[in-house]
Formats: sequence, structure tokens, C-alpha cells
Amino acid sequence: MNLSSIVKDNVVKSQAKFQESSRNIAWLNDTLRHQSEMYMHVSQLVNSLMLAVQQIGELFSSVQYALLGKLPVNLVTPITLHRILTDIS
Repeated sequence: MNLSSIVKDNVVKSQAKFQESSRNIAWLNDTLRHQSEMYMHVSQLVNSLMLAVQQIGELFSSVQYALLGKLPVNLVTPITLHRILTDIS
């Protein structure tokens, strides 16, 4: 009788520890999944901001060229540039 109660207590304790471990693993999985999603969103945001900075830089350059009355080379296709240069000659 004493041995069966000891075994029963150990089984109950083992089950409680197993359930606690299962909860901890589930929490860890959720945490890692949310961090992975957050990393992905931050990466997309960084890429979007870099693209915006590049486009704003190009816009700023275009405005400066427009104020100077010159046509920026990056807005001219190679064919158009060739025509402009051949017309000058």
C-alpha cells in the first residue's frame, strides 16, 4: 500500500511537470513566431524606407536641375541623349 501511494505521487508529480513543460514550450513557440513575424515586418519597413529615401534623393536632384534649367542625364534615355548630341553637332 505504501509503495503504490509513492508510485502514484510520483506519477502525479511527473504529469504536473510534463504539463508545465508543455506550457513553457508552447509559450516559447509563440514568442519565437511573433519575433520572426516582427523581424519580417521590420525588414520590409527598412526596405520601404530605403526605397523612399532613394526616390526622394532623385526627386531632389530633378528639382535642382529644373531650377538650373538643365535636363538631368538620368531622366534622358540613351536614344534621346544620342539624338540631342547628334543635333548639336
